[in-house]
Amino acid sequence: MKRHIYLLTSVIAVAAIAGCNHNENKMASIAMPTTGLTAGAQFDVSVTNNSASQPLSPLALISSSQQEQVFALGKAASVELEHLAEGGNNTPLLDYNRHDSSVDIANTGIGVIPPGKTETVRITVNDPKAMYLTVASMLVNTNDAFIAEEINLSTIPVMKEKVITAPTWDAGTELNTETANSIPGPAAVAAGGTAEGFNAERNDIINKVTTHRGVISNQEGLVTSVLTGENKFLNPSVKITITRIQ
Repeated sequence: MKRHIYLLTSVIAVAAIAGCNHNENKMASIAMPTTGLTAGAQFDVSVTNNSASQPLSPLALISSSQQEQVFALGKAASVELEHLAEGGNNTPLLDYNRHDSSVDIANTGIGVIPPGKTETVRITVNDPKAMYLTVASMLVNTNDAFIAEEINLSTIPVMKEKVITAPTWDAGTELNTETANSIPGPAAVAAGGTAEGFNAERNDIINKVTTHRGVISNQEGLVTSVLTGENKFLNPSVKITITRIQ
């Protein structure tokens, strides 16, 4: 009897070990998501314009090893950011960052993103330390409304995506008069204005970046405005989807 019990116990033990080895091999065969950032990592950055009548200016995509590379909430906007926020011109901001040693990527988007449309840009990481990607653009039927969302690329596993709904910021560099002579968008052009865009004079008494409170429009009593209720936007106004493909 003792011999039979011993043999039965041995068989159970061997089966258990075999089962463990099988499970370990099975677990080892499952590809686990890889996080962290390496040189050569690639991402698809998709920006969706959720507004009803606010075209987005060409994107600026900037990755840096430093946080708050493009702006800091509650602080004055740089002149380079002012160019983007008032006129939709991303060139000064990109040129400035291309000469910054902390910056790896300083790329432009393809073009204007109309309301309801999505643009996708692929980026490749060269410096793994530059993990903080900022995606920036202007809502062009405004005085100085912009989006600039910072994302930590190292937190996105391979073949996974991160979705962000980006708030709209007010650069605080220009009064929100919404006139045909002070905004660069198609609403100003249609009204026959000069659609100036960037102006070096800062006439907004706040002179710091804050959360944008939205378009007022002429339908709500702003007599200087060429904007209508159609040009209003909800906050957040933009969806950003970042997919790591390598």
